[in-house]
Amino acid sequence: MNRPNLIATMARRFGLTSKVLISERCYSPFTYNKETLSGRIKQWLLQKHYPLADAILPNSQGTAEALEKIYGIRSHYHVVRNPTDIAGIRQKASLPVDVAVDFSRFTFIYAATFRPEKNQRMLIEAVDALRDYPFQLLLIGKGELLQEMKALVAERKLADKIQFIDFTNNPYRYMQRSHCFVLPSLSEGFPNVLIESMALGLPIVSVDCKTGPRELLAPGTDLDTPIAETSFEKARYGILTADRSLPSLIAGMRWALENPADLQAYIPLENEKAPDFEIKKVVAEFSTIFDSYLKL
Repeated sequence: MNRPNLIATMARRFGLTSKVLISERCYSPFTYNKETLSGRIKQWLLQKHYPLADAILPNSQGTAEALEKIYGIRSHYHVVRNPTDIAGIRQKASLPVDVAVDFSRFTFIYAATFRPEKNQRMLIEAVDALRDYPFQLLLIGKGELLQEMKALVAERKLADKIQFIDFTNNPYRYMQRSHCFVLPSLSEGFPNVLIESMALGLPIVSVDCKTGPRELLAPGTDLDTPIAETSFEKARYGILTADRSLPSLIAGMRWALENPADLQAYIPLENEKAPDFEIKKVVAEFSTIFDSYLKL
């Protein structure tokens, strides 16, 4: 939504008198690469025009802090999380799978587009390091790096550990039957897939990337809380591993494999947290904010 945001705020310079509320849906420092000319231009435009908005509605506190502290954008910030159809996800999860999978083994699962920022490579490397444990990983999705990741699995001789499943609009039926969701991303705007995992009571191991995982799994903690490179954090709603750290991801996944009872203890907590993101609740938050600015 970056271009519409810029167009709406630039319109202020040309006489637009309407209220302008914009919503940033990504971690801006990752999206706007300052090492490229295009990235530097986008950063300049962002810093020049975003302050003209009446308010900014990012979907994570990390994104709000980046805009304010890194780019110096002073504004009225209102963080509103992504809405999720909890009931719909649970209904879809009850449907049978259409690909044969042996769920009697401990099953990690990850569903995402195969793009560089999703970092499936590090996840495959973690599986390689843990190959002596009895488990499997399901990778669901499509994308530009799919064939490269399949080649890596073949190169590492991990065909008995990693199963690829084609893109489906109902990954929930596979998530429902798995034991743990694992997220290795380099960056997120706000990871809907973690909310969807919570809706299914699926325990989570996630890297503490920018932005969203810490806010979801360890709400109320400092966003810059450090995690040791070879360790992990047992957060309230899941396991957090150090950002971009293969040893930390391995440690978190190993803990999940070695402590299944402790991992399952997260299931009721996930179910407890999921309703915070129900569509009706989030829409009500947006409505309250819109009404407040319409009255000004």
